[in-house]
Amino acid sequence: MKKSSPQARSLLLGEKVASYLADCLEDPFDSVQMENDLHYHFDYLARCLKQYSGMSPLQYRHRLQIERAKQLLANSEIPLIQVGEQCGFRDNNYFTRLFKRQTSFTPGEYRKRYQVFRVD
Repeated sequence: MKKSSPQARSLLLGEKVASYLADCLEDPFDSVQMENDLHYHFDYLARCLKQYSGMSPLQYRHRLQIERAKQLLANSEIPLIQVGEQCGFRDNNYFTRLFKRQTSFTPGEYRKRYQVFRVD
């Protein structure tokens, strides 16, 4: 029976971290909770995710949050503040700044431009 290589194991763990972050998007980011849930030291989890995705856990989480926000903005009439909350942002100003940094639009501008349906 062949043991898997450390490289393969760390890629598998990176995938597990990515999935974990996607599942916990609405909760505040908590590295200690992540350690407890996945049973590895946070630094090791972060290294595995970096190898898997090229991003730190927080960068990866932010990308997931913004992708979810883009979906909600384009496909729903949910108020902007609730979009931020549903994507795990407790602070609407932070949500707006991060969204603009990653998309070059504010959430409102993004919705106006990309909304699939319009109720005029």
